[in-house]
Amino acid sequence: MTPVLLAAALAAAADDKPKSDREALVGTWKIVEYHDDGAERMGRLVPRPLTPKDGPEKYPRLVFTADACYVLRPGKDGGVRELTAGLTNVNWKAVKLDETAKPKAIDITPHKKDPAAKDVVLPGIYELDGKKLRIAWNETPAQSKHLRPTEFKSDGHMNLFVCEKLSDTPEKPASDQVIPPPAKKP
Repeated sequence: MTPVLLAAALAAAADDKPKSDREALVGTWKIVEYHDDGAERMGRLVPRPLTPKDGPEKYPRLVFTADACYVLRPGKDGGVRELTAGLTNVNWKAVKLDETAKPKAIDITPHKKDPAAKDVVLPGIYELDGKKLRIAWNETPAQSKHLRPTEFKSDGHMNLFVCEKLSDTPEKPASDQVIPPPAKKP
């Protein structure tokens, strides 16, 4: 084999190296199913029921960048990123993965109400199969006896997203939304 062919073969082999899950997650994912407390809850993420004719822009999206993760709700001018603290289904800020765990583990850090408060971590599991992704997470770890889910189902305090990859490019939010907390009564 000539040196040029050998170098080309080695470069091609390097490109075939498996990506880490974090690298494979980077991009925009269409949320096709959302379950909360054992029930289908897509209505919490979209303003109207979806139909088979709806394009991907009508679906909520889960976006991963190299160092962040967020949910975009459909909006008239593009995806709206929710920054309201306490909405554990949409206000994701970052995730940490453990690819060695069985099942694979994901820790979700949502936006917090008080910037000085300690970060809340929502423990979960994930399954990545090419362009398919499932994430199950505990939305109230402090209130439930099970910290991390052990299977991909929604019951009690466990939520579930089922996603399909739309693009390797992370979609940027068209806008951010923060719903102020209700005023405290005197």
